[in-house]
Amino acid sequence: GDSRVGGLEYILNSGGQINFAIKSMKWPGLAAVEVSLITINKKKERVNSILNNVKVDTINSYLENSEILLSPEKLSISSNLGFMGSNVLGSGFILENEIATKMINENPKNDNVIFDFLNADDINNSPSQSPSRKIINFFDWPLEYCEVEYPDCIKIIRSKVKPERDKVNRETYRENWWHYAEKGVNLYKAIKPLSRYLVVPFTTKYLTFIFKSGDVVISHAGGAIAFEDFKSFSFVSNTFHEQWSWLNSSTMGGNTLRYTPSSALATFPFPQHLTATQEQKLEQIGEAYHEHRRQLMLKMQLGLTKTYNAFHAREITNLTGFENLSGLDKKTIEKKYGKEVWNLWNHLQKTEGTCSLEEAVAGIVELRRLHVLMDEAVLEAYGWDLPLTPSQEGGTKSGIALRHDFYEVDYLPENDRVRYTIHPDARKEILKRLLELNHKIHAEEVEAGLWEKKSKGYKAAGKKGGVVNEEQAEYGGLFGYGGLFDNVIEEE
Repeated sequence: GDSRVGGLEYILNSGGQINFAIKSMKWPGLAAVEVSLITINKKKERVNSILNNVKVDTINSYLENSEILLSPEKLSISSNLGFMGSNVLGSGFILENEIATKMINENPKNDNVIFDFLNADDINNSPSQSPSRKIINFFDWPLEYCEVEYPDCIKIIRSKVKPERDKVNRETYRENWWHYAEKGVNLYKAIKPLSRYLVVPFTTKYLTFIFKSGDVVISHAGGAIAFEDFKSFSFVSNTFHEQWSWLNSSTMGGNTLRYTPSSALATFPFPQHLTATQEQKLEQIGEAYHEHRRQLMLKMQLGLTKTYNAFHAREITNLTGFENLSGLDKKTIEKKYGKEVWNLWNHLQKTEGTCSLEEAVAGIVELRRLHVLMDEAVLEAYGWDLPLTPSQEGGTKSGIALRHDFYEVDYLPENDRVRYTIHPDARKEILKRLLELNHKIHAEEVEAGLWEKKSKGYKAAGKKGGVVNEEQAEYGGLFGYGGLFDNVIEEE
């Protein structure tokens, strides 16, 4: 995020070099976090670079061996598409379903201000992505009106929300305690005319989008994308946008993405000048993928996170031959077939109304096949599928072989980095081309007067850093060599 731009990118643009980096490792002290190890020099001559114990040509500010040196620019055509949900700032607004139903039965008028409340946990963990609770919403109405028209609802907010709001620093939050802190006006304005819209959890292990419809209050832990066609679903659900998002968003704990529309969506260069055939193909594969995944989750009674745990598990395949696991214990199944096979089989055994293990595995394999087709359709939309295509400079630019399979990805922690995805070389080339396209589109928008030409300089904050003393941390040689340099290998 901004730390990379204001720190590493600024150093590299000022003549510095990153000559060593471990991209992600568990902190050997007491804190349960992932960290990166970096060494930097300002020598004029180029020095050898070592990335994750492999000698490489260069290390960029993303801590990757890539020619990506600049940050992406925001694009006018990609802006104003994604919106953060409502920051209600007060748990008292939220109602359990039973209480909400009782309040509406006692006074049907309350139905005007009690809505479904969709949060990130619902999106990630509910098989149907259905809201698990309700919420009171007074929009921007005056207090006097709410007290007269909805006395029992305002009574709840006065007793459960106002005491919390009285303690916050921002004056407007204290004075307007019956309103959400951030109402998400632009979000609801953008999705109101749409028959359906995409919702996305902002903090998530896997970047996923689903279609929802109807009036619902979306938590600030998630947001909405103002798309209603399956072609657009394909544009954001493919591996290219996923990798772009991991590259340009921040993370939590190493393996959790913090998706932000301003950095991941507003900068994303969507394919340009599509043919009618390409649009139709993207629409068809998007609908097939979304519908198959929806039905599969209902059959398995699993949410998005656990479905994609299985999706990315190498051991879950039609070729493993685990037709009958009955009578085997957890330890035996995990040892012979893998952890995710046990998780899936155990869940299906103890959950009523689920499909068989064979059906579940076949469904997961089919989801992978559809994901490959989606990626290939998007690759074609960019024009990067052809064996040889002319470049703007008059040279040639080869097509990209995606080569989907199970790979270890170096941007995730060592204990959880196997993903069913495109080949690392394909990822590297796609991110490079996406950045080139981003800067090309931005330059065209600047030329058209859509952006003000501005300086690329970055003014560092004047705040002094501090030293954290972590007693009895057992650093494990972190600040010595600690074996980190012992197994450096030449890059193939």
